[in-house]
Amino acid sequence: MNTHDYRFLLSERATLNRLIADSPPSDIIGRMSLENRLRQVEEELEAYEGHSPRVVNARLTFRGKPVISEINRLHDRAMDLAALAFMERARGNAAKASALFESALECEIAAIEALDEYIEPMFSVLHRSAATLALDCYQYRKAERLAEKALAQDPPAEIAEELRDVLKQASPKTS
Repeated sequence: MNTHDYRFLLSERATLNRLIADSPPSDIIGRMSLENRLRQVEEELEAYEGHSPRVVNARLTFRGKPVISEINRLHDRAMDLAALAFMERARGNAAKASALFESALECEIAAIEALDEYIEPMFSVLHRSAATLALDCYQYRKAERLAEKALAQDPPAEIAEELRDVLKQASPKTS
């Protein structure tokens, strides 16, 4: 586990504790699910305890291109959090859903920031996902900016259409 993973787990633990504290007593299954994930996070953090993390900044490349496994990991985490958020929204747990959507958006933006160069379709896919998550977070200006940034790079036609749909959804709310 690296320092980034450790910080991510700390953030996830804080989010889970907040969601558990906010969950109503009647949501037994939801609470059990959150508590189970919290136990897993705690175990991962315990395994890391005792290791003294050294902060080292490095950029790994392979023949000049960034290693994209970290980007994929962040994107996958964002999609997992978004799926949990949709489940919570369907259960009527707006506060939990909102917190999960925020966490998903943070992960997707981190994936965008980790992408050092313009690589299609990854660039536009990440921006489309982040823009859609921003809509789910009611952050309409951010959704517009993300969609416009991707559209400015001439994305594949199908993704461009989805980005234009994001703009349509966000625009009336920012006017």
